[in-house]
Amino acid sequence: MRWIFLCTMFASRGCEMSKRMTPIALCVLSLAGCTPTPPPITACPPVVPYTAEQQTRAADELDALPADAALREMMADYKRTRDQLRVCAE
Repeated sequence: MRWIFLCTMFASRGCEMSKRMTPIALCVLSLAGCTPTPPPITACPPVVPYTAEQQTRAADELDALPADAALREMMADYKRTRDQLRVCAE
């Protein structure tokens, strides 16, 4: 019965063409449903919380570094990133 409907639908191009194209179209449509759902995109990653003890220890370790230590600049960048994440999450 479906072939009769498809044949009338594609009568101008010939019934044989519709008989060949229908299985291909069904295959393509069924494969499209098998694509995995991507994970949701989170606009603002969470800020990792640190305890007061961890923060005090990190501050002490940072103070012990030489004034020209590269790690000082990196930590300042890290602080700015964390501040931006907090604003983003609001």
